Amino acid sequence: MRNLALSVLFLLFFSVQLFSQQRTTTWEKVYELGGGAFFSVKTDFEGNYLVAGRSDTFDYSGTVVARSMTMKVDPSGSIIWATNFNEGFFSQANSLTLADNAGNCVISGYSYFGGDYGGMFMMKYDASSQMAWAQNYGYPNQEMCGGSIATTTDGGFIVAGNKDSILYVMKTGPSADSLWMRTFPDIKPLTGGFGGVGLCFMGNIRQTTDNGYIICFSSLPLPEMCVMKLNSQGNMLWKKTYNTGAYSMGNYIVETADGNYVACGIQAVTVGAGDQDAKVVKIDPQGNIIWEKEYDKFGFFDGFNAVVMDGNGDFIAAGNTQNDYTGNINFAYVVKFNNLGDTLWTTTDGEGTIFTQECIYGLDLATDGGTILCGSRGSKLFMARIDANGQGFVGINNIHHEQPNDFTISVTDREIAIDVDPSIINPSDNIRINILDMIGRSCNTTWTEHNGKIIVNINNLNQGIYLVEIQNKNIRKTVKFVKQ
Repeated sequence: MRNLALSVLFLLFFSVQLFSQQRTTTWEKVYELGGGAFFSVKTDFEGNYLVAGRSDTFDYSGTVVARSMTMKVDPSGSIIWATNFNEGFFSQANSLTLADNAGNCVISGYSYFGGDYGGMFMMKYDASSQMAWAQNYGYPNQEMCGGSIATTTDGGFIVAGNKDSILYVMKTGPSADSLWMRTFPDIKPLTGGFGGVGLCFMGNIRQTTDNGYIICFSSLPLPEMCVMKLNSQGNMLWKKTYNTGAYSMGNYIVETADGNYVACGIQAVTVGAGDQDAKVVKIDPQGNIIWEKEYDKFGFFDGFNAVVMDGNGDFIAAGNTQNDYTGNINFAYVVKFNNLGDTLWTTTDGEGTIFTQECIYGLDLATDGGTILCGSRGSKLFMARIDANGQGFVGINNIHHEQPNDFTISVTDREIAIDVDPSIINPSDNIRINILDMIGRSCNTTWTEHNGKIIVNINNLNQGIYLVEIQNKNIRKTVKFVKQ
């Protein structure tokens, strides 16, 4: 049975509806939720942004606890809701996809249990943060990570990741029930990376217009940027690598309007010197190179982690750039280029700053043609919104910090104690507490208020894994726990 953290930090946010009539507002924010990073972001049907990643906080003993974090913000970047969970030693969400046009989303990620053991998870949240279902794969029999997820035309999902160090692809139905899984014993993807935590697959998968799948990742041993095409049943049609130097890396791929593909990543340009450029390759449906280009801002280290195609058939890629060899100064780096790879504009954040660590891991188009970005800034959760011309970064010293309020809970075999700050929310003020089993059924429990705490009686629950949910008109938070 899995050991879950007994003390869990919940983050409380009041819903602030600030939907501006002018959707061209640009902004840049650090979210004070502890440390961590956002790795994936999507724009929903209302123009809000759903983002997923990892939040690092400290438990009562001072130990860092990493939690999977999913958050929804409005067009101005104000938090609508945020929810997290952890199991084992740490959990993180690596990828997020919109499940439909109703604001539901599904995340995939990884939970680490110590040694060589970890499991892949998938979770679905509705538009108000209610968890619809959760599925786990791998642990304790295998090491398995959910690295990238995409929605498929049949309402299900396709997931790519690493399983016992080799590449796997899994197709699921709408409730994450596995329909088939393909493993590739001779293909070992590069793992690790995201925020420097875990052994997670770093790459991207998506369904193609022919109902097959395309994957971009870094293949070992070098590594090298690798693109692999699968048919609708997950069988490999072709696999090709793209490398012009000591090594290269593949991070993301999109299908283009002309039926080809654009992949982005990193290219080492000097053997042994450590210089690397951001890399983009355009390939045809058989993987043959149409063009291949490198992008370099300051002449040191550059890389792209994600790319998106806009409505005009142009592309926006984002990652980070450095302006010296020390690695102490990393800026957000965003480039827009046309269908031939020619640069239309370039923007960076924080030039002239003495020390900063900033990187973009995910991006998506905003409803007005601007771009929403997510990543990390100084080991904290970071988002920015720039306009269609690449304008909007405010600089390191002018960034806005979102300050959340918080409350904590602790879990024993008999009860759950929720400690709420009365200046934020009155425990008797229309709070709803719900316990769910792992297939979503509500369990009959009662709760009382005692010495400023909410006490939930779970003595009647059978042994197993459950979710506890706390909700009022402003927030909904969910965490998984084990009843021994």
